[in-house]
Amino acid sequence: MLPLVVDLDRAKLSRGDRKLLVLLRANAGAAAGQPVNTDVLCNRLPASVRPEVSPVDFADFADRLVAAGEADDPGFDDVVLRDQPRWIRISFA
Repeated sequence: MLPLVVDLDRAKLSRGDRKLLVLLRANAGAAAGQPVNTDVLCNRLPASVRPEVSPVDFADFADRLVAAGEADDPGFDDVVLRDQPRWIRISFA
């Protein structure tokens, strides 16, 4: 009965997304837990990785982090990295 009332969607990160998340958390510094623009977060990646990730791809990556519960979306193209992923996320569309 529950699937008829509630649409359950499970968001998962790809292996590449998880590797990028580990690099981002290791290099986030003071940005961890604070609202930060996605462009600023992209610049926090190691210099060796930055040329491989376009700002548009990084913005999509940030959206996947929010969907998977690894980050929060305070609005204005900002993202808040979480220390621990959310177990459940409820959104109203």
